[in-house]
Amino acid sequence: MPEVAIEPETAMGFVELAVGAITIAWALDIFATGLKRDTKTTVAQCSVYVLNLIEAGLWAAVYSVLAIWLAAVPELLFSRWLFPFDDSAKWPQLLLEVVLQAAANGAISQIVVDLAKQVPVPDLGGDKKKLSASTGGVIFAFLLFSRQGVWKAKIALLDKLLDEKFQYGLPLPVVKLLVGLFPAEAGAPAAAQ
Repeated sequence: MPEVAIEPETAMGFVELAVGAITIAWALDIFATGLKRDTKTTVAQCSVYVLNLIEAGLWAAVYSVLAIWLAAVPELLFSRWLFPFDDSAKWPQLLLEVVLQAAANGAISQIVVDLAKQVPVPDLGGDKKKLSASTGGVIFAFLLFSRQGVWKAKIALLDKLLDEKFQYGLPLPVVKLLVGLFPAEAGAPAAAQ
């Protein structure tokens, strides 16, 4: 086998990098689990923690790819050409479309979780710990929703229409009726105009 020569500066760089990573892992471990007075965090525990962080990153990568890939499915089902909308759209139609696409996103989410379970992400820490990243969570939801521009536009328009027609979660005529039943005290602001 040929010998590989490592320069002393390079070797010291690796040592400094390893010491830095272990120090950061130790600090994160103390932060994450709280300082325990009777126990000491060992290098082995820090190593397992760092490996679990890498494993969490692998899970995030799996869910990111699946979210980016499958985000188009609900958007195709509820795109402009199937359910056109503009400023003349009525809030009940928009509410129905937003809710139906949310339901489609829920179905896609379940499919993604089922697919991700089939990906052989190794237990790098060797501690059989179920990491929260293994269920997708925030990374998946953020990427899924950020890739659905038409849905976001419908939600923004629905929000505008609901602000015009609703107050306190109730239709304005109902709010006005309730305000009429319970007159405000002198000097108190009216709930609905």
